[in-house]
Amino acid sequence: MMAAPVNKFIDKKLFLSLINKFDNFLLDCDGVIWKGTVVYKEAASAVRKLKALGKKVFYVTNNSTRSRQQYVKKLHAAGFEAEIDDVVCTAHLTALYLTEKLQFSGKLYLVGTPGLAEELTAAGLRHVGIGPDYPVENRFNVAGFDHFIETTVLEKDLGVFF
Repeated sequence: MMAAPVNKFIDKKLFLSLINKFDNFLLDCDGVIWKGTVVYKEAASAVRKLKALGKKVFYVTNNSTRSRQQYVKKLHAAGFEAEIDDVVCTAHLTALYLTEKLQFSGKLYLVGTPGLAEELTAAGLRHVGIGPDYPVENRFNVAGFDHFIETTVLEKDLGVFF
């Protein structure tokens, strides 16, 4: 990954004052840590410094195309220290919502990416993609980010879209 230039908006004293007020930091991956394949210069160094100060860093993304494990690999390749529990992504949150909030145990018809499928599988959810298995009763249709569809849809029995 290439390095992007650093923009300096605050001075060191103000920065340290801000850092000392918080124990946890949520860093958006796309647009804050990197943009596409370009890693922002000094971002990995800043994260290491936060961790050296005893701060907890979470990498957050609303991109459901990758699983947490895939994000950990991308973070490592870009020079960031990261464990799977440091990554908060919509693919994993979708699986948690279905299993913990809705206690869903049926079969899912998935229209999405391999990253979303990986998180559903890791959560113990059975799913099929577009293919020989047709939607059945007691099911959810889950659609994640798709390069041809510009929305995320979670639908129960064809009744609710959001």
